[in-house]
Amino acid sequence: MKTQIAHALRLRDHVALMILASAATFACDGEAEDPKGMSDAAENNAQAELTIELSNLESLAGGFVYEGWFLNEGGPVSAGRFNLEEGKTSASVSIPFDALEGATSYVLTIEPPDEEDLPEPSNTHILAGSWNGDSSELTILDSKALGDDFSNAAGQFMLAVPTAAEEVAYSQGIWFLDPGAKVASLNLPQLPDGWVYEGWVDGEDGPISTGRFVDPAGVDDDGPGPDAGPEDPPPFPGQDFVDPPLDLLATETLAVISVEPEPDDSPAPFAFKPLVGNIEDLGEGELQALELSNNLPSGTVRLAE
Repeated sequence: MKTQIAHALRLRDHVALMILASAATFACDGEAEDPKGMSDAAENNAQAELTIELSNLESLAGGFVYEGWFLNEGGPVSAGRFNLEEGKTSASVSIPFDALEGATSYVLTIEPPDEEDLPEPSNTHILAGSWNGDSSELTILDSKALGDDFSNAAGQFMLAVPTAAEEVAYSQGIWFLDPGAKVASLNLPQLPDGWVYEGWVDGEDGPISTGRFVDPAGVDDDGPGPDAGPEDPPPFPGQDFVDPPLDLLATETLAVISVEPEPDDSPAPFAFKPLVGNIEDLGEGELQALELSNNLPSGTVRLAE
């Protein structure tokens, strides 16, 4: 009997020691995962939610996306890639919380399709603004974006067909030049890398490009256009529509100058069109006005609460 009691006491003491050892181990583990340590780990892996509201910008095509960037002393840090859903003006992205560290500015770029998210922004900066810790007001005027608000942009165009070898309707061609002074008729700011201008005629059958250009006082990228006649064109942006013929006065048609990303996401006009004018029957070679539009892109980005 005494032997059995002694054995039971030893078993009880052994179990007690095991419980104490388990408690000590649990306590040590608790110290290793103390709230301070947990918060450090959480901070390293936490996600911040950004809400981006955009005005006068549209969904990108061709696999292109918008990408935000925070700028700090160490350089650009991605703040998420997104596209606008058709008809929507806002988007939300989740980013690592530490992407916000030291941020002084936010820049929105247009990024071409790529299998991998490249660590550096493209040249196509569309909006930017100072980051105040939880938000930023974005404009094209910021020097890290387009760098101009286009308030001094102006322009004129004329209807004429200088490449036609025989008489055709003068309204089968449009040129952005002043024929009297033989100078460019467009006053446009110089664009930064990643952007070009493009002329358009936009009628009932949709927009037709009249060529892309960087310098409004020079030839655009397709010269007089694929439908021009055989004669030499003037060295300015414009297009003739001789073969097949297209009469720009046959329907209500607009003359448009757009600002296009380079490389371009779509053959259609980009959302930003600083100059627009009605094409009217004023006579051959008569200058017609382009008006400054009010569709300047802008936006805000905010840290969600």
